Amino acid sequence: TDYHKLSSLYTDTGGSAWTAKRNWMSGDPCPSGGWYGVTCSSSDVIRLLLPSNNIVGSLPSQLGQLSRLTWMSFYSNALSGLLPSQIGLTTSMLIFEMFSNLLSGDIPSEIGELTNMVTYATMSSNSFSGSIPSQLGKWTKFTSYFTVGSNSLSGPIPSQLGRWSKLTSYFNAHTNSLTGSIPSQLGKL
Repeated sequence: TDYHKLSSLYTDTGGSAWTAKRNWMSGDPCPSGGWYGVTCSSSDVIRLLLPSNNIVGSLPSQLGQLSRLTWMSFYSNALSGLLPSQIGLTTSMLIFEMFSNLLSGDIPSEIGELTNMVTYATMSSNSFSGSIPSQLGKWTKFTSYFTVGSNSLSGPIPSQLGRWSKLTSYFNAHTNSLTGSIPSQLGKL
């Protein structure tokens, strides 16, 4: 059940000290209105919205097992460590908000498997390093608001992002150590 998948989040990220934690670890997280920040459809978690909630530590890989998750929001917390590659298993994801945390290491290439991503992929103001994954070019439905600014990313902007033909607003990669020219494919955006 989703209870076990979410219980690892609570345990691994200091849940007892969260600002808001109504009903967490008490009964089933579904139906909706059960646990603070959790929205369900039937017995499946579809939204996990816990911004600005004093969440610390690392995200557990079990979150990748929330296969019907469409919106994950953990911005303005103190999450640290790596973004688990298993996030790429949440293929129903439409909105992904991770800005203003302490996440580090590479942005996992598996995140490119979130091919239903439509808007708001925000990972700015962390400590990500490495390059912007070229696999993000698989997000062909993406329309607006991609930000990886204020990290420690390096290398070129992948030309594959030129496949975002529906992107109409806001691509932000400022305050990194990116190299090379802006790929001509991005001119199609």
